[in-house]
Amino acid sequence: MPSSPLSFVEALDTLDRPDLVGYFNSERTYDTAYPMLENWFMAAPARSVFMMHWFHTFSAMLMPDGRSDIDHVVKGVTIPALLQGFSHAPQYFACHAAAQWVMRQHGGRLALIPAELDAFLEPHSRGWDSERVCNWLCDASADGKRPLARPLTKLISLLWRPLEERLQRGDFHRESILGELGSASHA
Repeated sequence: MPSSPLSFVEALDTLDRPDLVGYFNSERTYDTAYPMLENWFMAAPARSVFMMHWFHTFSAMLMPDGRSDIDHVVKGVTIPALLQGFSHAPQYFACHAAAQWVMRQHGGRLALIPAELDAFLEPHSRGWDSERVCNWLCDASADGKRPLARPLTKLISLLWRPLEERLQRGDFHRESILGELGSASHA
């Protein structure tokens, strides 16, 4: 059976039987015993103990108005320790804080991949510069062929708007990464 773009999930699951297969942000991890989990990609078996604790903790932080209240859930660990490099926006990163809390309280068998070496590789290698990332996604290479792409690439908010504007203008090459995605959906 040929490998699929997400076959690494099955490979990690088969090797270790973890509670969670996912990514962590190594640049934002200040304490390697508790890596800063990314919450945009998670694969877990049914009834994963870690995921059940994470969901329960995060749900307990949510307030009726949609904001989060980390203080009333976590005790004994400072919020900056839980948020590591994200303490500038505690409401937005409450899900990350919940994962940190669960790791500290319950542990877990986690199979984690450094995002900077996989899904963040291309944007990270371009310094998260929106123009350079947009060029990689929207332009063909010098030989007119599509540039290489990882099976999974994660873009962050500072890249979305410039990329959306460029796509709305039609400013992308047919042989680019996004050009090929667009033509495949219209074929």
